[in-house]
Amino acid sequence: EFFEKSIKRLVKNKTIKKKKGKYYLAATKPVSWQHRYDETKEILDRNDFVLKALQSIPWIKSINITGSLGAYNATRSSDIDVFIITGKKRLWITRLFVVLILKVLNKYPIQGDDRERVCPNILVDERNLTWPKNRQNIYVANEISMMQPIYDKDQTYFKFIKANKWIFRHLKNFSVEIPEKFVNGKRKSPIMDNIDNKLMKLQLKYMKEKTTEVTKKGFIHFNVSDSSYKTVKKYKIALKKL
Repeated sequence: EFFEKSIKRLVKNKTIKKKKGKYYLAATKPVSWQHRYDETKEILDRNDFVLKALQSIPWIKSINITGSLGAYNATRSSDIDVFIITGKKRLWITRLFVVLILKVLNKYPIQGDDRERVCPNILVDERNLTWPKNRQNIYVANEISMMQPIYDKDQTYFKFIKANKWIFRHLKNFSVEIPEKFVNGKRKSPIMDNIDNKLMKLQLKYMKEKTTEVTKKGFIHFNVSDSSYKTVKKYKIALKKL
């Protein structure tokens, strides 16, 4: 009831408008959601071979489409943001192979030309599924809810959602049927653990010169322009005006 009254008030004040049963901000031009959906499907179909190539990396547990494609809201200039979950102590060796495959297929992001390029923006290993507390906000919750798993082993997607149950506090209508029991992965090799650790040191040394992004042993987050805090601030201001 509160929501319906708020919507009517915003329409009456001409803050938002309604067209064909959909609401949009008065200062913006309404988009065709069917067109955006079709555009998203076409981009994913054209790049299916790239996503399948990434699935061949044995240490990847889950590949998820995020961003505008995850929301089925892509345009022709959209890139393909992917969120990758790896096995325990396999983050850095996985990242190395991800980058190599994307570069071989000419799909790695190039500055000034990200159109239909695959951007592995976030990589975490299965020990670091819970989102950092200082970033647990409605913006991130919404991004997680729109995430589309396209490849998953050992029910890793559900493990990720369970580890981030805080999103349900922000999104009351979002629901996921989480399994009661999870499949356990295979036993790990100490030799591969050592290789991953060495690759972490080498890549961090290189990345330190190239980026200021969030990186640690089991978590990599590339986000050149993090707009989450700014968006949440605007959201809170808008709520006060209702």
